[in-house]
Amino acid sequence: MLTLTQDMLFAGRYRIVRSIASGGMGAVYEVEHVETSRHHALKVLLPSLVDRQEIRDRFKQEARITATIESEAIVQVFDAGVDTDTGMPFLVMELLRGEDLAKVVARDGPLPPAKVVGYLMQAATALDKTHAAKVVHRDLKPENLFLSTREDGSEQVKILDFGVAKLLVEGAAGSNATSGFGTPLYMAPEQFKCTGVCPATDIYSLGMIAFTLLVGTPYWEPEVAQRGTVFAFATLAVNGTREPASVRARERGVELGEAGRPGQAPDPPRRHHRPVGHLRADSHHARPAPRRTAQAVRH
Repeated sequence: MLTLTQDMLFAGRYRIVRSIASGGMGAVYEVEHVETSRHHALKVLLPSLVDRQEIRDRFKQEARITATIESEAIVQVFDAGVDTDTGMPFLVMELLRGEDLAKVVARDGPLPPAKVVGYLMQAATALDKTHAAKVVHRDLKPENLFLSTREDGSEQVKILDFGVAKLLVEGAAGSNATSGFGTPLYMAPEQFKCTGVCPATDIYSLGMIAFTLLVGTPYWEPEVAQRGTVFAFATLAVNGTREPASVRARERGVELGEAGRPGQAPDPPRRHHRPVGHLRADSHHARPAPRRTAQAVRH
């Protein structure tokens, strides 16, 4: 597999500084623009996937989504194209400093409710805009919510990886675009059924994320440990959550009151219509976990 090495010139204008991360579809590098000396993040599609039209289309879609929807919570895209030397499609985006919320929770355990509501309200405001543009992310999870720092020191959540986003275009229901991309722990029931996605799909995932941030572990963690495989887990998760989030949280030593209800309804039409409305409806119920029990969850 072709990899980009330090000091290599990419697309004639970006010098590779270091590798940041790699995944199933592509890799991300820190680069320096040779003319302006500004540092950016370069995201490239892996060479092994270049010949797959569906993957190329999804990669282009990410460029279009992130470039056209203006929001502080969506990563800015400055450049896009195909490198003539390597044949790699690429995006050049703002370089983020910070860490994703999965790492924050892994290190710190349950987060204060006020912080959780603040983080998710930032994400929800951006999702309101993407949903208005008929775009559903469909792979929301703590790893895809990146906590960065503004110049004034305040925190800003950035939504990552719109590469599997679903465009709600007319007629898409009969195409491969309806495939249930996502991460099982945070997927809505309709994704397991492969019956298509809608804005309510993201709202379901946002609720599941809220539980993880407030409690320190995912709602479905016991089932994943028991079932062993994704397919076995899917037979359970396809029906939605089994019991109130407050009950599950209490079993793990965290008191939520009525906050962090991840399931809403398994049926999408019965969920909140907008992410921001969902958070406003639940946020006033959140209560901090007692220090003693929060420490127990961490360990």
